[in-house]
Amino acid sequence: HIKFASSFVDRKFLRINMKQAAFSQLSAALVSSAPRVHWKSAAACSLLGRGPSSSPTKTFFGSSDAGVFRPHVSRSFTAQSFVMAAKVSLLDPSAKSAALKELPGWSAVDGRDAIKKTFQFKDFKQAWAFMNKVADKAEALNHHPEWFNVWNKVEITLSTHDVGGLSALDVELAKAIEGFASTAPSFEPIKVGSKIPSGIKLKYKPKGETAAKEITTDEIFGGKKVVLFGVPGAFTPTCSMAHLPGFVEKFDELKAKGVDVVAVTSVNDAYVMDAWQNDKDKDSKIMFLADGSADFARALGLDKDLTGIGFGVRVGRFALIADKGVVTYLGVEEPGKLEASTADACLANL
Repeated sequence: HIKFASSFVDRKFLRINMKQAAFSQLSAALVSSAPRVHWKSAAACSLLGRGPSSSPTKTFFGSSDAGVFRPHVSRSFTAQSFVMAAKVSLLDPSAKSAALKELPGWSAVDGRDAIKKTFQFKDFKQAWAFMNKVADKAEALNHHPEWFNVWNKVEITLSTHDVGGLSALDVELAKAIEGFASTAPSFEPIKVGSKIPSGIKLKYKPKGETAAKEITTDEIFGGKKVVLFGVPGAFTPTCSMAHLPGFVEKFDELKAKGVDVVAVTSVNDAYVMDAWQNDKDKDSKIMFLADGSADFARALGLDKDLTGIGFGVRVGRFALIADKGVVTYLGVEEPGKLEASTADACLANL
């Protein structure tokens, strides 16, 4: 059902970009229903007049008087423009909240009705390839992001200027952007002597608090000696029955060797990681870091594509020691092994 009342503005001529499809149905609907179409929304009309540049341009002529637009149907319409119009109304608060839950790593912009996320890649070439894919999608949607790029980092902000805030178009583009980022080639794996990637955002849930908090790799590793181990998934058998318990058991020995922070990371959300901690580390000795969108896993070059077993992109099993952000030990496991990434292996290399 097309709601013409919110689609047109008082203008002598309306120039609308659209394709040939749906001519017979839409022209018939315009003519057979009352040929008097009220207008209300200039924003919707503006959008309709901004169809994709690749679409053939057709012209729709009409006359207006006393708040009524009388169409003279001489060219074709398509559902595309009207679907686009439906996507450019402001999202209400509940819809925004639901959208952010589907977009890990995206956050609201202070002082604006917009969302943003920073993506980090191996190098400028990889960042540029990602931006090209985003640009193609943006052109297809006729909806363009704001972005800022320095070397391997791309910060993207989304908001719909036509309506002055967040719309379904932003959510659609953000989901596409996530897909492009998830298929980007991995970084070169870190090694002894590498610096921990800077500026990566992770989440954790402090003991006794209801909300998860954001923390960066700079805050975790800066000026500290850190033992970090990574697991493919919370509550999975090897991780829960052997890998994590070893670090809980050896926590005091690690601290006695000068370790400031013992942390575990996995591609899970902060609430799953919190539930896992409540089950396996009741004294909250270890910091449980949620890498929900695998940004940290990719930045380390230790991500693994486990879509074949229904896990999606995860982090491979590993452990590392970092002193003031520089890796001094790295143990990456072969499939099915638990040797180089154990608490005992870390103790032997402190």
